[in-house]
Amino acid sequence: GTTPRIFPDSMIEEKGMQKIKDKIQGTFYGGYVFGVDLYQSYFSADYEMRTLIRSIIDNVKPLARRGDWFFKGVMTGYHDAAEERKAKQIG
Repeated sequence: GTTPRIFPDSMIEEKGMQKIKDKIQGTFYGGYVFGVDLYQSYFSADYEMRTLIRSIIDNVKPLARRGDWFFKGVMTGYHDAAEERKAKQIG
């Protein structure tokens, strides 16, 4: 899936926010990759690792809600990976 745009490009160029945009997108993307990875490793993980992954997600949720871009990325990646897996199972 595509990531929703946070700021329209014209606004960013106008305000000279390119550096901020790159930082946010980089941080979000790093979290996103981590989230996808967490979700995908869950199914091949043993009980201890699964417990750890669940605990990571439980701890990340409130941080993402507070607006931390890395953790928002983690939750989005995790969610997208789950949706993709469901789609494959149905299809």
